[in-house]
Amino acid sequence: MSHGDEAAKLPEGFEVAARSQQGVVAAVENLSRRFYGLQYHPEVTHSPQGMETLQYFLFNICGVNAEWKMEDVLNEELKVIQAAVGPDDHVICALSGGVDSTVAATLVHKAIGDRLHCCFVDNGLLRSEYDPCLEKMDY
Repeated sequence: MSHGDEAAKLPEGFEVAARSQQGVVAAVENLSRRFYGLQYHPEVTHSPQGMETLQYFLFNICGVNAEWKMEDVLNEELKVIQAAVGPDDHVICALSGGVDSTVAATLVHKAIGDRLHCCFVDNGLLRSEYDPCLEKMDY
């Protein structure tokens, strides 16, 4: 959905859990099926009560605990990559410039260094100002 879109009719079993100040549906839920949906971005800093929404979902609904550290997750993923790639092996990465391939390439590079070789793939979905920037980069 894009900005300006809104849910006109909810699926069977769903109820409105929250509305925006303008009255637009912002959150829905189906408690019996434990399905939840949002039509706003709680992760951005300008969303009122966004962090509270995420915390409530993670801790109260999903039952996640906060006893982990991001550094531990990073180190664990680096070990997984290092275990999958032999000590003398090289990796080729098709890098589109999007978030997913950029994060993947960054993690693999951190794990194996210069044995990662990236190839830029223009998938036609880049923002218009990104293409010239990428062309100037030294691969």
